[in-house]
Amino acid sequence: MINITIENSRDILSDSHGDALNELAKSNGFIRNAVEKAATATTRWGNKQLTSLVSSELGLSMKKARMRVLSGSRLKFDGKHKIWVGFNPIPLEYFKSVRKTQKGISAGGNEVLGAFPYNETYFVRVGNDRLPIKRATIEVDEKMENVIEDFVLDLENKLYEEYEKALQ
Repeated sequence: MINITIENSRDILSDSHGDALNELAKSNGFIRNAVEKAATATTRWGNKQLTSLVSSELGLSMKKARMRVLSGSRLKFDGKHKIWVGFNPIPLEYFKSVRKTQKGISAGGNEVLGAFPYNETYFVRVGNDRLPIKRATIEVDEKMENVIEDFVLDLENKLYEEYEKALQ
């Protein structure tokens, strides 16, 4: 799990324009509203972009990718704009292309050895015996970290673009 947080006006203004503008923001509602508008627009844009990136990078359907990227009203709003990204393992049935191979099941460019389908759900045996079995999943930590590292830079640039647009 990772949280990408866009703070309220204090941090944005101190990073971009210095303390003088920060003092002005406290007294001027226009700048405060511009910062809030920029943060909201950036969060919405970021949610859409990150969902698309997660879907394409991992090979998930958009519906399943939306379940892994949350923002705005789906999270508690405490004055911060948040985008939450899930890093937990993904069950095989969430992937677009799941193929049975000789050694198991492949999905999303990964292969799970010894996995087998049962009623549109995929399982893998635990140990050498017939039972017990567990649901087959794929770890996505490394892929998600790469996606997020690239995305955070784009998010910062978009925030400053939206801020400049809101000030006009």
